[in-house]
Amino acid sequence: MPIAANRPIAQTAHEGTVFPPTSFARTLARRDPGNAFRTVDESLYQPASSLLDASQVGDLGGSEFFRQSWYYFTPTLWRRGTVLNSDLDAGDLSRIESLRRISSVAAAQPDSAGFFSALSLRFGIRFRDQRPFAGFRPFGGDAFRFWDENPEALPDVRLAARWREVSGPVEALGALPRLAAEEIVVESGRRTDGRATPGRLRVLEKSPEKLVVESDSPDAAWLFVLRGDWSYRSVAIDGRPVATRPAQLAFTAAPVPPGRHRIEWREGFPGLEVSRWGPLAGALLIGVLARLRGIR
Repeated sequence: MPIAANRPIAQTAHEGTVFPPTSFARTLARRDPGNAFRTVDESLYQPASSLLDASQVGDLGGSEFFRQSWYYFTPTLWRRGTVLNSDLDAGDLSRIESLRRISSVAAAQPDSAGFFSALSLRFGIRFRDQRPFAGFRPFGGDAFRFWDENPEALPDVRLAARWREVSGPVEALGALPRLAAEEIVVESGRRTDGRATPGRLRVLEKSPEKLVVESDSPDAAWLFVLRGDWSYRSVAIDGRPVATRPAQLAFTAAPVPPGRHRIEWREGFPGLEVSRWGPLAGALLIGVLARLRGIR
């Protein structure tokens, strides 16, 4: 039977309602202009909120839910970082996945403030009928959510005041719950503890591809950087290459001698050195093929 129908129109949302930062993101930009801290979506660790449905009224495409939720990818649109966000395809590196599982236990403990402080988690967001993490207190909010702050959180690039060196990841995993807030665990291959007199650290350049800092410390110390443990990077102190070690299970530390130093940290990826020759090799191949075709 013939049917008369109108032209189908897909649900769409104007980019002005999808991409702009939320009021929470704008507030974080004012409170942390240097982007030295991270944000955790505390609702990821809580029972479902009774306010969830009310917060999605009129959100037909679901874009507003993703925009307001800080355990997905949207904070990267506004240059804000997360640490314990949800891994939607379960394809993350094993170390960060292990840390994520530990955080589920820590979130329910009354003495876990130090755990989150060491991961530079200064800000949190949750529904109003959910509990804050230990050490987090509300400083603002909207009709559905509280915005929390953990004032004891440590910056994402810092000279460690105390550290515990261990032989490998299993030992580091066991040490994490017992660390003080200002203490880190480093997989140096040794078993020892250390501390250093507080020094000064100045960030000169900071981007996803490169980090440049100046350190000035009376004692040797570990430079902790909240960037994943990764083989494809180079770190140099005053131009001399230095090996990095896993820290806090999933992140990175580099040994820094006493005195004043310039530390350059460059990120890479597998095949970077080889791929640099790709355009030249491609041009040569095209030239050879063209020549062979001309000879024929």
